[in-house]
Amino acid sequence: MIYFIISLLIAIGAVIFAISNSQIITIQFLTWQFEGSLALILVIAFVVGVIFTLTATIPSYIKLFLKTSHFKKKLYTTEAENSLKQKEIEKRKLEERKPEAQSPQE
Repeated sequence: MIYFIISLLIAIGAVIFAISNSQIITIQFLTWQFEGSLALILVIAFVVGVIFTLTATIPSYIKLFLKTSHFKKKLYTTEAENSLKQKEIEKRKLEERKPEAQSPQE
């Protein structure tokens, strides 16, 4: 429910922004020319910025994910080895106790 309310507030804010910035502007770059509302141009610029930011940060996230998965595998392996060692220690302790219990009989 909270996500719905937040989404609704963002949508209302976007509508207010679009109504407040409805002037038509012209963008020129070299020989290219584009006319559109100020709100549309700002939204397009924002989306392009988000795309560039994601493109720049995705490789570091992939590297971090791979490193994390490597350490998780190493942790699971170490935990399994530790469990085996603990069982071996318990087994040896039981074996050491058995001869002590048998020695008074001799």
